[in-house]
Parts: sequence; structure tokens; C-alpha cells
Amino acid sequence: EYEASAQGQQVKPLSTVAPRGTIVDSTGRVIAGIVREPTLIIDPTRIGDEADVEELIQEVAGLDEAISSVDVRAMFDAVPEDQLFFLDEVVLDADDALFVLGNRDRFPGVDVEWTPVRTYPLGDVAAHVVGYAAAPSEGDLEENPDLDRNGIVGKAGVERYYDSSLQGEQGLRYYNILPSGQIIGLSSEEAAIPGHTITLTLDLETQVLAEQALVDGIALSRATQTQDLTDAPSEASTGSVVVLDAKTGEVVSMVSHPAYEPQVFVEGIDSREYQALLDKKAFNNLAIQGLFAPGSTFKAVTYLTAYSEGIFAIDAGYVQPQIAAIHLLKQGDQAAIIDTGVNSSVPAVLQGQASVGLRPEQVVYVILTHIHLDHAGGTGELMQQLPNAQVLVHPRGSRHMINPERLIAGTIAVYGQEKTTQLYGTIQPIAADRVR
Repeated sequence: EYEASAQGQQVKPLSTVAPRGTIVDSTGRVIAGIVREPTLIIDPTRIGDEADVEELIQEVAGLDEAISSVDVRAMFDAVPEDQLFFLDEVVLDADDALFVLGNRDRFPGVDVEWTPVRTYPLGDVAAHVVGYAAAPSEGDLEENPDLDRNGIVGKAGVERYYDSSLQGEQGLRYYNILPSGQIIGLSSEEAAIPGHTITLTLDLETQVLAEQALVDGIALSRATQTQDLTDAPSEASTGSVVVLDAKTGEVVSMVSHPAYEPQVFVEGIDSREYQALLDKKAFNNLAIQGLFAPGSTFKAVTYLTAYSEGIFAIDAGYVQPQIAAIHLLKQGDQAAIIDTGVNSSVPAVLQGQASVGLRPEQVVYVILTHIHLDHAGGTGELMQQLPNAQVLVHPRGSRHMINPERLIAGTIAVYGQEKTTQLYGTIQPIAADRVR
């Protein structure tokens, strides 16, 4: 310190940005990471008078075509007087950094430091899950005065929810500075502490596959004419996909379309671009924010519920597989069968009840929802195998189960004898004392 003073040097402190924690998928592949990019360091005390400051502002604005001199002036004015600060809003590449360092007379009080910058290497992949981070707003700083003004803060998704874990702790560097304003070296440093790594349950391969499948599905829908009376083209433009691990319930993929590029918020987005994203509802995560009729996807829920309640479906095998179902209800050591299919379905029923640990004598009821032969034609045949069962049927149907002649005659009138026999076999009557 004494030696520095003897040479006319000063030692000035500068807070350093903590590298933001990385966000990775379940296998460790990076979704949101950090790269080092050149950033301007400004020492206002080494620039000169107001005219020199204005000239420097013009030079700095010329480094980044997206930044105006008015913008740079606002950045200067936002920092307390005589304080070293990063000018990270000005985007530089390596050539820009070399230009500044090689022309110090045009950039008094300016040096270049390589600082950590948030990057999203996969673009909009998993954007709605990961969210985005950007420079803190005045509101963010008021809400949390400890935030680093030169850093970034989570604004949406995982970036926002786990912001405190991702932030890390900023460091402090003490620079030796010549009277000319040139930073000649680092005197000492308190290293910044990087943020924590957040590991998601997402699998990037599945995520990318699901995103592409959704985009392709939307495109196919738009290219296909609807089958209504107007024959109008589809206007599909949005959609979502969720893939869960069936064993753990973990989210393996979550997709919403349209999406957005998180990187634009790190680099800075203008009001027009932001409004365009709002207009197409790019920030809406339809997988968790949309309300949709579940359609046939909800059948899986009913199947699982039925299974847990002792309700089992048996394929009747009528005409072809998966056309008609027979249901087995198990409660304790007794059971009921709902509908029976046709005569050829009986072996499947017996096999089905055996697979859940039931013997034929444990079936106490055969319940018929109606007496069409595809649902009830095998009842007589099945009852011969169930010694303790009673048939429960509507009173108007009971007589046809006891004496099926009229049912058979009506069916032959429609299909003919050969087809009726092929479909239903020989319909067996049921003893009256077994029909209720």
C-alpha cells in the first residue's frame, strides 16, 4: 500500500459478480450455464471533466449498436459518484475488448474484465420450466437491497423460484490504479462464491423429442382440413406436452408452445419485442396454466382407480379384440360379473377371475346392463360354470334370459342363421330360480 502511494497509485475496490448457479437436467447436461464475456470497468474519477465524460460516452456507445449515447449516460448517472462500476449493459466481443485496451487515450478510466454471464445454450428448449434471468429492476432492488446491481435476478420459472440458491455471493477486488486511470493490477481479492447447481428431473433428450413432436403435430393439424361442414383449415397454434415417470411421478418433459428465447432477456429486449411475445402468449405455460378437457387421457385415471377398488376389465373378444369389455368386481372373497359377452367370451371370464385369485363358486352375481347378445349372449353358458351365482337383470329382460327364443329369432332375422351362430353360438337358457 505504501509502495503504491509512493508511485502515485491508488487502490480502489470493486464488487465482482458471483457466477450464477448452473441448471442441469437429470443426467447433468447444462440447460442454463455461465460463460465469461468481456465487460467494461469504469472509474469515473479518472475520466476528466464533463466534456471528457461526454466524449467517452460517445465512444462507448459506438461499441454496441444496440446502445445509444442516451442509454450510456443513464448508466453513468445511475452509479454513485467516484465509484468503480461495471458497464455490463454494453455487449462486447473479444475484438471490442482488444480495441478498448489498445486505445486507452480514447477510453480514459476504462478497463476490461471478463465476467460471468448467463447463457442458455439450447435456445428455447425447456424455456417455460427454466424461465429466465435478467438485470434487477428498481423494484427488485427495493424489495431486496442486498441484490447485486451488476448481476442478474431470476424472473420466471426455476430461475425465479430458486433464485436465492442460484445467486451465490459477490466478491470484492482491490485494483491498483495509475493517476492516468489505467488499472495496472490486482492488489487483493475476496473471491465471489458461485451459486448452487440445480438438478431437474427433466431429461433433455425426451424434452427435445417432445418439443419437436408438438411442433410437427401443430403443423400437421394446420395442414389438415377439419371434417365439419365448413371444411375450414385448422387454426391450431398452441399446445402442450407433459411426460411423467410412471414409477416415480417425476416430470421427465414439460413442453408449451409457443415458447421464447431466455437469452434475449440477458442481452436486453426492447419494448416492441417484449410486446410481440405477450401478444402471442409465449410466456403462458399451457401445461400448468391452461384449462382443457382431458379427453381419453383421463381413462388412465379411471382404470387405476378401478383397479385399486377391485374392479377389473376383461376383453370380451367380440368380433375382434378391444371392442367390448366385461367387468369383474371383487370385494373380499366374493365377486360379481357385469355383462358376459358372448359364448366365446366365457373362457376369458374364467381365466380373468382366476388371475385375481377367485374360484367360480366365489362369484355371487352376474349383472346384466342390458340383454343385447353382444353383452348378455354368453350368460347361460357362463352360469353353468358359476354354481352359486344369481343373474340380476331388469324385469323386462329376465324372461328373455329364462327363455331366449325371441332374442334368437330376432337376431336370425337380421343376420341370418349362419352369421348368428358364428357370432353368438348356441344361446343357453337360465333356470328361473337363478334370475332376479
